[in-house]
Amino acid sequence: MVRIFDHLVEEVVKPGFCVACGACVASCPVKCIKMKDELPVLTGVCINCGICERQCPEIIDPMTLQRSIFSGSARDELLG
Repeated sequence: MVRIFDHLVEEVVKPGFCVACGACVASCPVKCIKMKDELPVLTGVCINCGICERQCPEIIDPMTLQRSIFSGSARDELLG
């Protein structure tokens, strides 16, 4: 699944995790994201490339998180 600006809004902006770093704005290849009131907003036509979402430091990939916590290979299994 391609992660796009809408995912960034749902997972970072709406819950209040955005730190206004501007990584999404700087990485947008079509410059359709601007900061308004210290939050990213679309100001143009998004091409749904997903670069903004991948550049956000507040997005954590679950497998990367598991590797960093358990210092080993990440496996998709239940932890108890």
